[in-house]
Amino acid sequence: MRALTSRWPQPPTVRCFTMRKTLTSIVGLVLVGVIGASHTGCQECSVEREFNHPTRPSDVHRWKEFQHGSVTVNGDFVLAVGESVDNGRVGVRIMSLTPAKCSLLKEPETPSARIQFYKVSDGRVICESEFHPGSASLRRAELCGESFEWDVIGISAINAGEKWVAFELVK
Repeated sequence: MRALTSRWPQPPTVRCFTMRKTLTSIVGLVLVGVIGASHTGCQECSVEREFNHPTRPSDVHRWKEFQHGSVTVNGDFVLAVGESVDNGRVGVRIMSLTPAKCSLLKEPETPSARIQFYKVSDGRVICESEFHPGSASLRRAELCGESFEWDVIGISAINAGEKWVAFELVK
C-alpha cells in the first residue's frame, strides 16, 4: 500500500509549501550574498574617502630649498587644478585630477594628478603625465628626458573633493 501512495501526485498545498520553502532558501542565500558584498563595498569606500579627502598641508616651502632626511627638495607646493608655478625656466601646471575609485569586484584605484611641465620662455610643453601618490622619476627618456630639471616628483596628497595636489620636486 505504501508503494501505491507514493506514486500519486502530491496535493497542491504540499507542492506550494515545498516551492515556498525552496524559494525562501534561495532568497535567503541571495540576501546573505548582498549583505556580504555591501560590507566589502563599505570597506573599499572608506579607502576611497581616505584617498580623496586628505588634509591640506599648511606648511609649504614653495621654491625654498630644504632637506627632507637625506634628500634635498627644490620645491614644495600645493596647487589646485589649473594653477601653475615656475622657477623662471620651467613651469609646472596641474591639468586635472582623478579621484580614487572603489568597486565591489576589484581593488580600489588610487587617485591621480595629470601634471604638465613647460618651458617658461615660450610655453612649449616639455612633458605631461599622470602621477599617483608616491614618488616618480622624471628623468626618463620616455617622460621628460634624461637632462630634465628635476630627478623626481613626490606626490604627497591628492584631494579630489577640493581639487588640489601636494607635491615636491627633487634634484
